[in-house]
Amino acid sequence: MWSEPFFRTDEEGRKIAILLMDTQGTFDEHTTLTQNATVFAISSLLSSVLIFNVMKTVGEDTLQFFDLFSNYAKLAIGNDKASNLKDNDDEALIILIRDMDFPDYEYGYYDDRLSPPKAEKNLKAFFLDPSDTQPDEVRLTREHISGMHRNIGLYAMPEPGKQLTRYNNVEKMDEDFVWHLEEFVKLMMTKKQACKRICGKKVLNLTRTLLKKN
Repeated sequence: MWSEPFFRTDEEGRKIAILLMDTQGTFDEHTTLTQNATVFAISSLLSSVLIFNVMKTVGEDTLQFFDLFSNYAKLAIGNDKASNLKDNDDEALIILIRDMDFPDYEYGYYDDRLSPPKAEKNLKAFFLDPSDTQPDEVRLTREHISGMHRNIGLYAMPEPGKQLTRYNNVEKMDEDFVWHLEEFVKLMMTKKQACKRICGKKVLNLTRTLLKKN
């Protein structure tokens, strides 16, 4: 967790503190599937804005992992209340695609209403929206994710350039990457922050319940 909170005043005049927290990566050779799902579930319970970053694309395995998280969330709050997880419009799930390489799509932020100015197609819809033309398993995975998270966005980020990735030279990062990085940070800091409650329960109690079950 970042050592200091970032204070800002929201649109309603409330002074709020934004805490930045990072977690370990998922699906490495040192952690089990259960441990990965637990880390992701706890991160989601603690976050007003959850950023999940992936490389180059949103694979079907990534979406199935979100589906797996949903099952862990149900353990914490009870199956009968799981359908109300998305009762707070202000909480957001943001999928950050690093080094995105889809020439037909523009870099930038996509959700159900917004796309980059020059975008002709919506990348969020392409990856995350269910469709009748999809196989049942693929479509149901997307329907389940949409049912658990009301506010889903996607940010397509360009590569930072080989001067950073190969030579660790932060002063010569690609200009396009630097611009989008600044835009992404502004977007995350200006999003309306929600008070962390799920179905009226305090997050701390939910997290304790999830830990006990694992």
